Amino acid sequence: MTTEKGIILKPWEVRAVLNGATQLRRVVKPQPIHTPIGTWLYDHSCNWIGKCSYGTNAEMVVELLQHCPYPIGSRWWVREAWCPWADAMTKDAAEHSMFGEDNLPVGPAVYAADFVDGCPPLDVGGCERWRSPVTMPHDFSRITLEVTSTGAGRVQEITYEDILAMGWDARSSQPMSSGTAGEDALAWAITRWNADNPKYPWPSNPWNWVYGVRRVE
Repeated sequence: MTTEKGIILKPWEVRAVLNGATQLRRVVKPQPIHTPIGTWLYDHSCNWIGKCSYGTNAEMVVELLQHCPYPIGSRWWVREAWCPWADAMTKDAAEHSMFGEDNLPVGPAVYAADFVDGCPPLDVGGCERWRSPVTMPHDFSRITLEVTSTGAGRVQEITYEDILAMGWDARSSQPMSSGTAGEDALAWAITRWNADNPKYPWPSNPWNWVYGVRRVE
């Protein structure tokens, strides 16, 4: 098993994982280049001189998986938007459920994903502002994930089952008979992808890593 590494999750991804989501997606960098003759050019070293691979979409998937940055068995400790408790009094109040019926989660810090997006940390016992996930100490991480499967593909190949695994709530939609995502599910996936990957928007159909994950208690 590989050494644990930190991975940044957006608040929506944290909420999804806490609710049982089993799939995460990340952009392949650098992106394979589509050549004029319809094949793919890829160099994971970013050298692009003498170390390139050519192939069809299926061959490109095989090539990418040979260079997957996180093989099966890898473990991540999750970094997320967080904030220190304002003081011992607010932490003690949370531990004793003095925030009412919201059942405020208690930990070494306050976590933005536990609240409505835009909620000021001062309103929930934290300090003046949310901290970037990059600044989170390992000891403050509350989630560890293990990679259970790896895959690669273009983002527009996403299926309804993929979107469910990513954490979409299926109660308001049904899958299409073709196996592709239903309209509501697909709209959710496109919105999430574009918000998280502005340099690699959905219409450009970028290549992405597809990780199956499980939460390690």
